[in-house]
Amino acid sequence: MPMPTPTHRRKLWGTLAKVTVLVVVLVFVGRSVAGAGRQLATQRVRPHAGYLAASGAAYLLGLAPMAWFWRRALAGLGQPCRWRDVLPAYYLGHLGKYVPGKAMVVVLRTGAIHRAGGETAPVAASAVVETLTMMAVGAVVASLLLALLGAREVDLGWLAPLAVSLAVIAAAPTLPPVMRRLLPRLAPRSAASAAGITWKLIAAGWFAGLMTWLGMAASLWLAVRSLDDGVELSVEATMRCALAVTLPVVAGFLSLLPGGLLVRDGLMFALLKPLAGLAEPTALAATLLLRLTWVVSEAFACVMLTIGRKLAGVGSQTARS
Repeated sequence: MPMPTPTHRRKLWGTLAKVTVLVVVLVFVGRSVAGAGRQLATQRVRPHAGYLAASGAAYLLGLAPMAWFWRRALAGLGQPCRWRDVLPAYYLGHLGKYVPGKAMVVVLRTGAIHRAGGETAPVAASAVVETLTMMAVGAVVASLLLALLGAREVDLGWLAPLAVSLAVIAAAPTLPPVMRRLLPRLAPRSAASAAGITWKLIAAGWFAGLMTWLGMAASLWLAVRSLDDGVELSVEATMRCALAVTLPVVAGFLSLLPGGLLVRDGLMFALLKPLAGLAEPTALAATLLLRLTWVVSEAFACVMLTIGRKLAGVGSQTARS
């Protein structure tokens, strides 16, 4: 029986690592879906299917601007990539946030782009840049919204120190001089490409982040609307939904818990209750429903984009032949 060569062993270990990562992600995503589903079942609610589908679509479309920014960050770090490689990797990375520690987000995106020809260290650094920028924008938006809403409501005053602290913690690393010094520590082999982190690049990230958080706020409003048709679209409702999505998601991210479990849900529930006088069961149901909708939407996007990428690859090979 022939002995396996070093090349075969490397391929075997590589395949085993990919399978292990896939299993870990599926287990934690499955837990998140199952947990939200069980809690949602206890609320005995019947959401409107049309609004719920629109909520999922708004979430996926809302993430697209940050996918655009990540592609720019990849190019800035010397790793230009095609859209058909970037989009599946970007949405796949979002499933990694349900695994403890958040590192799986970087692992999944880096692995996908590496298979498309990217270098590991700069790709990992670009994923860090995108994630930190999105969290920074969310934290600053939450602080501004809280200042506007909290001025009229004493109940929101206790959140002000939290929002300001999160804004400072999240925004400081996105300043280009800080980011250029931070990246070599997070990804040691990315030092040579860190010069690509410019003010212009980060400004593009902040613009994309604003668009993404607005899309996520729209997703939340549609989820609430699916449960209570008395919630009308207004400036007030938009501000409350934006606050109820930015502050909890950023706090959940910094907690390092899988998917911000409990931290994100607890804050979102507390911030949703004042929205059009929502009853507590409705606010809780909307919180759980949004988590379930986002997980299912991310999984759906990954499957469809991966299939599309494979078909595009087959089509290119056929055309060359």
